[in-house]
Amino acid sequence: MGLLKELGAYNLKITGKNGTLYKERLSAEEQREYNRITAELETYFDKLNLEEFQTPKRIDLQEELDYAKKALSEDEFVKFRVLFTEFYKYVPRITGENGVLYPDRLSEREREDYEGHLKLLQPYFDQFKSLEKKQ
Repeated sequence: MGLLKELGAYNLKITGKNGTLYKERLSAEEQREYNRITAELETYFDKLNLEEFQTPKRIDLQEELDYAKKALSEDEFVKFRVLFTEFYKYVPRITGENGVLYPDRLSEREREDYEGHLKLLQPYFDQFKSLEKKQ
């Protein structure tokens, strides 16, 4: 069976109702095989994502904070800095070779924390995006 078919079969087995992947539903042997498959496919996914976006970008903590400081009020910046710093602690661990983020590299608890922070940060990111469009 091809790698994508194997990955698809595993994903069907571990996907919850809300689309979240629960790798703990796999046996230890299946988890090792799943990790092997995803590691083997990662370079291909990186290339596909690179071609799709054509601008791989690593997230730089200081650059993001400097930009936010200019774009936000002082109170907003304080909140953003705390959230973003907590969010950023995961970034080096989940960033692929071409700057693509792979949250599935985190444990379930860490992934929930990461996604929670991302959800809280999204309004700030949207605000930054709208500011960039105005310039």
